Amino acid sequence: PSSGTFTFSTVRNLHHVLYTVNDQLGRAVATGYLEGNSQEVHLEHLETGIYFLRVSGSNQVTKLVKE
Repeated sequence: PSSGTFTFSTVRNLHHVLYTVNDQLGRAVATGYLEGNSQEVHLEHLETGIYFLRVSGSNQVTKLVKE
């Protein structure tokens, strides 16, 4: 859980890879681009809850819990 800043890390170096954060209803609430092998995703503007980070071109979904 976090109050709004999440760090997303990968083993490979990414360059301009789109990510989308969805709420529990599947609505896109934030988007951005991943650069390098570690990227902070800022969700301070969102309400407390559970969100899902999806990376373009990957089947990976990461659950984010905002307190």
